[in-house]
Amino acid sequence: MRLFPQPWEGLHPAYPKAFYPLPASDYVNAPIVGGWAGLLGTGLGALLRSRPEIGLTVAAYTTVGSVLIYGLQDYVEGNIARPYLQSQSIEVPRRRLFERTGFDHIDYDDIVVSGMGVGLLVATLRRRPWTITGFSRFAGAASFGAVGATLPLKIVPWRSYEQAVQRNEVQLIVAQSYEPEIERMIDPEGAPQDPFQMRHANTRGSEGSLGEMHQSALVSDLDWQDPRPHIRDMDGSEPFYKPLRNYAWIPTLKSRPSLLDHQSQLRGTRDQMAKEAELYWHRIATKEADTYDSDRIDPERQASLAMLNVIHANLWLSIAKIDWMLADTNKILLQINAMEHGKHWIPPLPADVSTVKPSAQLLDLLSELFEEVQTQEEINKDLSMLFADTGVAGMRGWAETAGYPLIDPRTGKTPEDDNALVVTISHMVDERRAEQDRNRRVLDELMEDARRRSRGTSSSEK
Repeated sequence: MRLFPQPWEGLHPAYPKAFYPLPASDYVNAPIVGGWAGLLGTGLGALLRSRPEIGLTVAAYTTVGSVLIYGLQDYVEGNIARPYLQSQSIEVPRRRLFERTGFDHIDYDDIVVSGMGVGLLVATLRRRPWTITGFSRFAGAASFGAVGATLPLKIVPWRSYEQAVQRNEVQLIVAQSYEPEIERMIDPEGAPQDPFQMRHANTRGSEGSLGEMHQSALVSDLDWQDPRPHIRDMDGSEPFYKPLRNYAWIPTLKSRPSLLDHQSQLRGTRDQMAKEAELYWHRIATKEADTYDSDRIDPERQASLAMLNVIHANLWLSIAKIDWMLADTNKILLQINAMEHGKHWIPPLPADVSTVKPSAQLLDLLSELFEEVQTQEEINKDLSMLFADTGVAGMRGWAETAGYPLIDPRTGKTPEDDNALVVTISHMVDERRAEQDRNRRVLDELMEDARRRSRGTSSSEK
């Protein structure tokens, strides 16, 4: 059975439920903490030629203190979890003292309770050599029993427990990603608002698509207020960088300090993600070694390996995107260094540019971008027709349904009244049409260059 489970566990990724056979709550660890403290007290008592039984008292009161500390932590976490989950339309059920898991499951909680029972039984049946009576005698004995029951687990590997620990670590990594959001709910003004924060979520989608570039300009006004070298977008309520150059930001000779700071932030995020990737690489290799040594197929191990590989591959995709931003930032720094001497920094061409043929991936990408231009043109027509048919109210409804804040591309501001909204929509349509025309011309040039290189004739690079 699982003792004192938190009622909010498993209701949201921010509050994951511990996998079997891990303890349901920290309360289960209290007698173990007390037992180890009692053993230390017993040893010190024997060393100082005092009564070794003092360890029972130490164990009893350390257990009580641990319960109070865990209770305070539980109370604080509950006061945070309940309003957060309610804001997510999740109702927290009433607390239960225990949760049945069936007789065919042995949990960590069962082992601790069994050990405590044995300790209480010994304290009841044996009067010597213990001279301490009352609460200290029985609570201390229960704590010693809990330590005795769990000590073999530290010596003899418990495979299902070790696997649960590894799986739980993945849950905790996901849960940690919600901490900034929860902090802002607790203290909207005092919570840290780090504009440089990078999220693992930037692995989603194709950041090089025209739709993504246009959506970044529409959704977030961060780059209007405080432009940075790379496009920022919002994941929930947090900004993160995308591997897209923000040409609203123009480098100058005074840009070096901010670029170095930007580079430092990117490197810090990359280092953290690289360590995570190494952790999963080790786990994958360990499980693969077990697979190679086994003479039978283990479906659970195969499923675990598949999931670990997906996580590891996506971590490296995110790292690769950061590497591109780091390389781009370094390029800008080289350009600024050249500016100081009145020059321009331009990287050299390949040794034999005529041998650089367009890859199949490039041709597929150009085709996809052409299709996106056509899609954007259709969207622009639909917006114009929607505005003509429904007017201001229809456009407001569309913006709310689509999740697009209406931002004037010429001012970077949201309209305050209907007249301003009309002007904003007109500017949006004009800007989108002009952007589509520019994109089509650029794609035509790139496609023609690809055709020339396919025929073996290179064009001058611009």
